[in-house]
Amino acid sequence: MKKTLALAALCAALLGTAACGGDPAPSAAPSTAGSPSAAASPTSAAKGDTEAACDAAKKADDALFAVLAPIGPHNVNEKSTKGNVAAAVKAMRAGYTDQIAAAQAASALTTDSELKAALAALVESRNAMVAALDQAGGDVTKMRAAQNFQAGIDAESDIWGICTLG
Repeated sequence: MKKTLALAALCAALLGTAACGGDPAPSAAPSTAGSPSAAASPTSAAKGDTEAACDAAKKADDALFAVLAPIGPHNVNEKSTKGNVAAAVKAMRAGYTDQIAAAQAASALTTDSELKAALAALVESRNAMVAALDQAGGDVTKMRAAQNFQAGIDAESDIWGICTLG
């Protein structure tokens, strides 16, 4: 669990640093009014926009972190009631389910095959986590085990490697 929290903190720090540094890249190509190619396909430009996909993935990660932070091991642990653990499991399940949908939407924004593969791996790992959470009920050990799937950690690392290192 410490490893997961450390990774989450590292990702948040890296993303915050990346968001604050340098001049922002233009989000769209310069306007070429009257050009047939400019008017032909605004959605194809968005589909290939890795930056937009990375931004969407970051927003999804931030939303998930907002769900997970209050139910960390200092707040929900072996001393918690089964009802509190079950409520945490329900919140985690909703957070991971939302992240699945957001990762799928982010994947639709890019044609970058590496990013698409990393997002697909994240979706696959999150689906496994949701399935494990469905089995957790009020068991804090099962809840924590569901959070620590190595495939999810690896997929997150791949996504942030692509999104922050280019």
